[in-house]
Amino acid sequence: MLTKTWLKMDVLITSKDGSVLEFQQGVPTSLQNYVLPGVPSMHAVAPFGKAILHEMKGGGFTILYSLFICDKAVELKACKRAPMLNFELATKNDVHYSRKGLQEILMLEKQYNFFYTPCMECTWTLEEKQEYSSLSIQFEEAYLERLAHYFPFLETFFEQVKSGIPTIMTDLYNYANIQMMGVTHDILYGDFSGPVKNLYVEAKVTELLIQALDKIGHFHSNMANRILLRPYDIERIREAAELLIQNMDNPLTIIELAHRVGLNDYKLKKGFKQVYGSTIFNYFMSARMERAKSLLEDTSIPIMDIAFMTGYRNISNFITAFRKNFGGSPGSLRRR
Repeated sequence: MLTKTWLKMDVLITSKDGSVLEFQQGVPTSLQNYVLPGVPSMHAVAPFGKAILHEMKGGGFTILYSLFICDKAVELKACKRAPMLNFELATKNDVHYSRKGLQEILMLEKQYNFFYTPCMECTWTLEEKQEYSSLSIQFEEAYLERLAHYFPFLETFFEQVKSGIPTIMTDLYNYANIQMMGVTHDILYGDFSGPVKNLYVEAKVTELLIQALDKIGHFHSNMANRILLRPYDIERIREAAELLIQNMDNPLTIIELAHRVGLNDYKLKKGFKQVYGSTIFNYFMSARMERAKSLLEDTSIPIMDIAFMTGYRNISNFITAFRKNFGGSPGSLRRR
């Protein structure tokens, strides 16, 4: 049987062979590295690997942070017999799934969107030797509707919702920028407890929601400036993004980047902003800071070496950029 905590959510997860993932409250010692501090959790062990779920409830929303550790490839199905109005963010790895009433969904790592379906029937495919995590925030209709005055495109979205028609807020999956990923980290790992944690999470959910909708709003306002991108072009643009990260310590110019991926520099610049919602320069700067933050948190590499590894030749420039993005110095982050 599934745990009472899980059954209250009216969600059932099964694998392709029909077997039910049986969740138990808590997480065993072997999986403690995946636990969120102070957040209720549950886990399941199955032939394909392991699953860990965390849930936080707030005023008008429920957060579900899920992690799947796959030893083998698997196809999973999830069912919930209730309307689902939610924000989805792929926090680790690309997510490929279908959702009843909607087209096939491919959400790349760090992409997000808003979805509505009268009930949730999802099927998603996970590859072997991979880890997947995602943040889902299910909203009450009134919680999102109050923002329609500030984001007029929400009115069209809610016309579909009120008619019970499955819908996606935007046909282009936006990328979460460094600020959004920082807020997501704060929601999951914020160093508070009790009522203060609840207050903190509610404030951060509002912040994340506003940033996500603002990026979608910019996309809607720039519709006339979009260029036609074929699947080939999008693959080349993704390749360019990977090259930026791979060559962080010795940055490529846009001309060099365009030559490496086989696109002209105009299409690369326009297409990159269309796909990633950011200029090449801003994307690169955000990636630099994310890598620096990760190295500071997860390694003991000296700060000066981290600066060089992320493409900075002047340590003071690195510290200034880091402080601008995270509100504190690299040293203060390491001392936490």
